[in-house]
Amino acid sequence: MSFEYFISKKVLNKEVKNNKVSRPIVRISVISISLAVVVNLLTIAVVKGFQREVRTKISGFTAPIFITSQQSESVFEASPIVKTDKIDELISGTKGVKSFSKVAYKPVLLQSDKFIQKIKLSSGKDSTSSRQEIQGGIFKGVENTYDWIFLKKHLTDGRLPKFNDQTLSNEVIISQTLARNLNLKVGNKLTSFFVNKSPLKRKFLVVGIYNTGLEEFDSKLILGDLKQVQRLNDWGIKSSILVDDTLSEGALIIRADVRGGTGNYRYDWGQGFENYEGFTYFPYKDTVIRLVTSDYWMDIREDVTKTTIPDTTYLKIDCSYDHYADNFIASDYGEVQKTFLNSTGTKYKIKTELGDVFFETI
Repeated sequence: MSFEYFISKKVLNKEVKNNKVSRPIVRISVISISLAVVVNLLTIAVVKGFQREVRTKISGFTAPIFITSQQSESVFEASPIVKTDKIDELISGTKGVKSFSKVAYKPVLLQSDKFIQKIKLSSGKDSTSSRQEIQGGIFKGVENTYDWIFLKKHLTDGRLPKFNDQTLSNEVIISQTLARNLNLKVGNKLTSFFVNKSPLKRKFLVVGIYNTGLEEFDSKLILGDLKQVQRLNDWGIKSSILVDDTLSEGALIIRADVRGGTGNYRYDWGQGFENYEGFTYFPYKDTVIRLVTSDYWMDIREDVTKTTIPDTTYLKIDCSYDHYADNFIASDYGEVQKTFLNSTGTKYKIKTELGDVFFETI
């Protein structure tokens, strides 16, 4: 017998002996205290379970540990970190790290397509009106090795996005809250606006809808390809195809203008990577020139997936004639005459004696 039980029994017997009034009161008090203790224990258990569930859901959206650049003031506008084998080995070798993957965030303004909504007039008659919803959110870019277990568990419609290292994917997964607010379904296009140096408009394909019950995350977060955020932030390599103002033995000089990366560039004009940044060209038919630019550290044959994200650009050429032309109209200084057709300089034409050649960077 415990000491506490012995004392309480003595006190109880002394107080209620031959006392029919106080005995029920004491019993009611004991039962009340017991019930209070049970309720408190249940409350603590429920709160602990709720906290654990919320913690699990939050960690499903955002990892317990973030690694960001020292220059980053916010995770939503973080500076990029160059991924190397040494960083991979350091992270994977850290005790307690189960897995890791690259992510990036970008604020976004989401816009729905116009849809018809039924309304009831004050007269009691039904009418219709055209609506278009706009909502702010956060675009989370992830790579193909991202752990989808959490979102797969809470997927309510559609499927998870599919990404790879070679191509840029426009597939996204959004929450049930966003789908309802923007009148979207699986298979619809989602119009998005991003701000960099100027507003950028992008359209994504909704392939899946999830619902976690965490309204703070569900009402804002959409997940898509990491390469979308990298491109929107001008991370990696940025390239364009230029036509020089001067001629080379009567031919146009087509060359690459590349920025970013390691500074060691390789160029794929359609025959695989090489060191030649340009070539001479006589326009004689409509064509499109494609350029894939990548960087490398030591060897031009390095695996492209281990370097900065390659960039692909195109130059569209339209001829107003169908003959071989080498007679460009040049100025007194030997420069070809370019007439720009837009304010950004991506569209222009060059005069030849046979007619105009139109160029457009796309």
